[in-house]
Amino acid sequence: SEMCIRDRFGGMMANFLLIFYIASACIDSYASEHNMMRNFKLFLMPALMAYLSFHANHDVLLYIALLLSWAGDVYLINKTKKNYQLGLISFMLAHISYGIYFIHPLPLTSIMFWVGVLLYGIAGCLYLKLILPVVPASFKKATIVYMITILFMSLMAYVNMIKTMNILSWHGSIVFLISDTLLSYQTYTKSPQRGVMETYSIAQLLIVLGVIYASGV
Repeated sequence: SEMCIRDRFGGMMANFLLIFYIASACIDSYASEHNMMRNFKLFLMPALMAYLSFHANHDVLLYIALLLSWAGDVYLINKTKKNYQLGLISFMLAHISYGIYFIHPLPLTSIMFWVGVLLYGIAGCLYLKLILPVVPASFKKATIVYMITILFMSLMAYVNMIKTMNILSWHGSIVFLISDTLLSYQTYTKSPQRGVMETYSIAQLLIVLGVIYASGV
């Protein structure tokens, strides 16, 4: 039937987009590790948005988060001071969008919730201890605000996991924390980028896959 053909085509397109995303991420990760041009980076988030669109109707906040991430990718291609600031703002807004999407009524009586709060508090302190000493004075406040934002996003993904068992998205948020820590440290210390592209592309994919599997489509 026509509906069956449409569903089969949609499935094929979704699989193609997923394969394209993974292949592009692998190629660009290799390029990043060898200081080569990353030719596919700007196609990653659009491919992930298109892949998500083939799996039922999801909250617009997810698409906003991916679109803002794409904007951050654009700004960080050429890391001038202004572009870095704009990229930072774009990703901060993306994390807020993800966080609001994941947010649930906080389970204040749950031991797991308070253990998570404690662990994220420790993670925040470790992040500041590692990053702040190498951050220029003009960026210190922005760095603290950004850290609070991404910790909020990951904590909300953790709360979401407690409620819905969406483990993949929570894992993705943790990988995002690692990716942003690597990016910040290597940018401020002017070190070669190592592991940033890999963790970033894995984080975004895990978040999207988690949302899809949690919705059962």
